[in-house]
Amino acid sequence: MAELDLLPQTPEELAEARWMAARWWARRIVAHELDPLEGARLICWEAAAELGYPAELRSLVALVEAADRPDDDHPPPEPNQDVIIRAARALLAPELREPLG
Repeated sequence: MAELDLLPQTPEELAEARWMAARWWARRIVAHELDPLEGARLICWEAAAELGYPAELRSLVALVEAADRPDDDHPPPEPNQDVIIRAARALLAPELREPLG
């Protein structure tokens, strides 16, 4: 990819690419094209972690952390898929709003 000049060249471009990926995964979650928990994990690990856990991604990060938290006595509960879908929809809210006028 680097040889084809398809990789982001600056830190700003890399950050924007991570935001684009997070929104793309969120759209797939909302469209039921991606398992909500797996999509939330991708957003958490591939975008949020690298972006410094921005506020816009914290709800998805919290859901992933709750699902993946080790517990010696009980397996972690699976978060409700609807909660993850709502969090993904909230991430997309700015692009889902219709223009006024």
